[in-house]
Amino acid sequence: MKLQGPLVTLAAVVGVALTLFAVNESQAPDLVAEQTPPGEATAAPPTTQTTSTTAAQPDSAFPDEAVYVGRSRTGGIAVAVAVSGTQAAGYLCDGKNVEWWLEGTVSGDTVRLRGPDGTRLTGQLSDYAVSGEITAPGKRWQYSTQLANEPAGLYQSNATVNGKRNDIGWIVLPDGSQVGVRTVSGQSTPAPALSVAQGGARVDGAFVVAERIDGDSDVLGAR
Repeated sequence: MKLQGPLVTLAAVVGVALTLFAVNESQAPDLVAEQTPPGEATAAPPTTQTTSTTAAQPDSAFPDEAVYVGRSRTGGIAVAVAVSGTQAAGYLCDGKNVEWWLEGTVSGDTVRLRGPDGTRLTGQLSDYAVSGEITAPGKRWQYSTQLANEPAGLYQSNATVNGKRNDIGWIVLPDGSQVGVRTVSGQSTPAPALSVAQGGARVDGAFVVAERIDGDSDVLGAR
């Protein structure tokens, strides 16, 4: 009977200890959760975004319709190249008495033209301009041209005046200046002034109509 008090006390202590252990176990997950900021436990790992650094490039193929005009780097030759789809036409002249009409094709960013006497023009499109090489019998030039907005461009006229055929070609440059040649009965001279607004020119007192050339136009003397 004397051991009853200590035994009761020991049992009570053990019960309290077990109770505290159970309480700590039940609270453990909550303590862990409280140590983790809300939302971070389920957050997905950050992803790395790749930003393209490639600058937009101009179109590397010729547009469906365009005309390019300019000059040779040496030799004083004016140059015009017109494209329409896969077809192309060109004109070269010195504004005095030398000229060539050319026809050819377009493929991607390359144009190739040829005249009946073996004259050739090749060109590459880059940044809305065409540059390349011209070869004629015994001659060779490098040239560069730029996109021509009207009234700049390539024009021709084929008219009979006073019973004589007049073949005239004009290149109108972006600054408004003109270079052209008129051929009558095999004789070539500088072309008369072209009025783009009126659509033609005065030749020996008569008005002749001028046509703006596209890549698929039938040009004078190319065949």
